[in-house]
Amino acid sequence: MVQLPSDISDGLLVAAILQSDEVLRIVQRELKQVYPTLNLDQTQVLELLRRDVIRDTLVDPLQLKMAAERLAEAKAASYEKRTTRSTGTFKAVPSKDAEEDVHDMWHDKTMASGGG
Repeated sequence: MVQLPSDISDGLLVAAILQSDEVLRIVQRELKQVYPTLNLDQTQVLELLRRDVIRDTLVDPLQLKMAAERLAEAKAASYEKRTTRSTGTFKAVPSKDAEEDVHDMWHDKTMASGGG
């Protein structure tokens, strides 16, 4: 069996993940599919998770805040990786100058085919 880091094995990071906005939206959607007449907002889903699903020892605000900050740092690092190419040299998003070239190519293609 793989040895898990302590923040995963004691459940704090998992509790923070379960209380993130993305997971709350997913749980809200899944509950809506099972109970179509039930209208819960995200705060109600969060209260339900904290009251009935997550252990009381994992709802400590200070420890949960630290785990949520660690999760946010990991998300930010992951986002930074996705915005750069695999070479790490150029940004994956084209600049405004490149947008003009794309428009010129589009114009050439439509005019070459008779405008349609």
